[in-house]
Amino acid sequence: MRIAIGIIISATAVFAWSFGDAVINELMWMGTSLSPYDEFLEIRNMTDETVDFSETPWSLYREDELMLVIEDGVLPPNGLFLICRREPSSSIISATPDVVSGGLVLTNSNTSYALYAGPNDSSPILDIADDGEGYTMSGRYIPEHRVYWSMERNDPPGDGSEPDNWHVACLTIGFAPGAIERGTPGSENYKNIPPDSPESLRIEPAYIADDTVVAATAFGVSDSDTIPGDPIVIFDWLLDDTVIVTTIDSILPFTAELPSSYTLPGRFYAARTYVFDGTDSSDAFYSDSFFVHFENGDVVFSELAWAGSMRSRFDEWVELRNYSDKTVDFSQTPFMVKALTATSPEPVDMLNIDSGIIAPNEFFIISNFAETESTCALNTIPDIIDEEVSLLNGRLLLRLFDNPSEIGGIIDIAGDGLAPFAGFDSPDDSARYSMSRIDPPGDGSNSTNWFTSEISRGFKPGSLERGSPGSENTRNNPPHLEWVGDEGYVSDGLEPETGTKDTFFVWRVEYFDADNDPPDYVNLLFDKNYDGVWDSTEGFSMARENPTDTDYTDGAVYRKWLHGLAPTSSGSPYSFRASDGLTVCALGIPPLPGPVVEPTIKLLIFGTSWRPDTVFGEPSIVTNLLQMPILIHNGDVPIQVGLSITEADIYPHSSDTFSFSPGGWTFAERLDTSGINLYKLSALIIPAHGEAFPGDFNDLSEDLLTSEIKWFDGDTLGRPADGLSANFPPGDRRRLAFRLDLPEAVYGFYSRWEHRITVRIYMRMPLP
Repeated sequence: MRIAIGIIISATAVFAWSFGDAVINELMWMGTSLSPYDEFLEIRNMTDETVDFSETPWSLYREDELMLVIEDGVLPPNGLFLICRREPSSSIISATPDVVSGGLVLTNSNTSYALYAGPNDSSPILDIADDGEGYTMSGRYIPEHRVYWSMERNDPPGDGSEPDNWHVACLTIGFAPGAIERGTPGSENYKNIPPDSPESLRIEPAYIADDTVVAATAFGVSDSDTIPGDPIVIFDWLLDDTVIVTTIDSILPFTAELPSSYTLPGRFYAARTYVFDGTDSSDAFYSDSFFVHFENGDVVFSELAWAGSMRSRFDEWVELRNYSDKTVDFSQTPFMVKALTATSPEPVDMLNIDSGIIAPNEFFIISNFAETESTCALNTIPDIIDEEVSLLNGRLLLRLFDNPSEIGGIIDIAGDGLAPFAGFDSPDDSARYSMSRIDPPGDGSNSTNWFTSEISRGFKPGSLERGSPGSENTRNNPPHLEWVGDEGYVSDGLEPETGTKDTFFVWRVEYFDADNDPPDYVNLLFDKNYDGVWDSTEGFSMARENPTDTDYTDGAVYRKWLHGLAPTSSGSPYSFRASDGLTVCALGIPPLPGPVVEPTIKLLIFGTSWRPDTVFGEPSIVTNLLQMPILIHNGDVPIQVGLSITEADIYPHSSDTFSFSPGGWTFAERLDTSGINLYKLSALIIPAHGEAFPGDFNDLSEDLLTSEIKWFDGDTLGRPADGLSANFPPGDRRRLAFRLDLPEAVYGFYSRWEHRITVRIYMRMPLP
């Protein structure tokens, strides 16, 4: 019997897996709104091969650490394999997991994942997801906004360690109904197509002020798909490239509004818009910048010193006031003041205000001069000093711009191009009153909204200007002055009207105030130095005549006396000023002539003759120093002193050698010699108890005859050689010394005779 045995051998081919044959397709690394542990990882088979993990386990690594080994389930050809961390009963994920493993732990940063075709990392590596550095490459997790969007692989998948090969999930598939999560566990990934940028953006209105609601409209909005939903247009409103508020619109036409509560006047803003389809955003489209103007009346011309001051007609200033509730920073918001010039028909650039701030309800002064200059009457520090301040007295028109580079932007006007509406200029009276705005300000081009300043505040002591630089324009019921009406004071305020320096001149005036406000001061203004200008030292405070009279509604008399005034041939002007603390009033406009002061000079002579000592020797000029006992009581300073001889040598002289003649002694043998019959006379002012010597004199007359006057300047009288001061102030006493050179003569040793000459003294006085 033959037995046949057959052996059948079957062989199964083993697939050689390589990198990219299977990839990590989706990661819900942040969990869900139910739990941060409600995570999943999805594997995609890129081949036509089936994987039975019970026969061929695969492994997943997180960084270098084994996370789990897949030992159950089947990965179909070109199919998906879902691994969940939690059981379906405790998960929002509704897709059926292929494996549930608590070993699936996905972290939010600094992580990468690796898939191996075997139970450990010695097996062929199939894929890497993420790069292990920083935040996760994709997905979106914003729990406060309920954003839980998974990280999905592109198709084709590419290199999983590169962020460009991942996208954010845009659909909600495989989750429980009503879930807010996005992802596609167990289903195909879908990459969203971003919407297009808007084609244009229109801002309205063209002129935007502080209270304006700004509107923006986006045009040309489109989206090629409707996944995950209809487009939403987002508007960002920007200040200095910083978003201040965001608004959205999802209905055509796509518009948004910027409420005025978000804007500040004087600043530039812009809008940008982009389209969001629920997952991705388009590129942004930016509008041109737009300027938010101040409202008319926010910042105004508050006061204009167009008349200058008593110190200088160029001492002009402009005051602004901020009526808004916002601080204006001129370094961020430059203002421009335009004004008429003598030749311009329209206002031209005058001031560029580009520094400083003005707080709400505060003031800002631009002055031609600094307060430290003598030409400036201000006692407050200007915010800006600019020599371009120039206000026409006959044609006043100013315009205030908050954005001079833009057409429009005029936020205030002062004047109408004709004469100033208010203010006062009286050069004869040295009075300069500013032009003040009413409060609230009203239209600055209307004269009813301006008044002539009624108070004096913010000026240097003694200033006569009226205004309130740096403070509110206060209205006041001003005081006034009247003549007293008594004898000598009926039509002026001075008695007597003539006198000398020793006369007491009395000024009187009566002060009235309807509010019964006591005077802050009552002053006499008197040009004491006769220079034609009242300066700060020529205001004299007056005292109340009756200290108990405090009823100013029916008048109170004030007085002031002066004496010791310098001589003048005509009265120097005077006027009166008074103030109730707010308003300066005046009497004597134009000023009245003051007292005529006559000069006074006293010569106190204690002797009228002297005996010259006889000097003997060879024929020569004989010098005799005569200490004449005359004291000068200098009531007023002379500018010149004159001397002359009225009688010469009237005492007879007996001599066998010389004969007497009316012109002096003669020397018979030398009648032809020059100098014969002449006296040489000089004078010197010395201290009352001082003594002079011949060498002190250096200004001798060469031709002083009878009745011929020799003049000496009062300030250098005699020019003493030893430096003795020749000047003498009023009321001083000095001694007058003479040096007398007689004609040539020789006296005998025992010849001592008294001779006499008469000298007349003249004083020349300066009279203004």
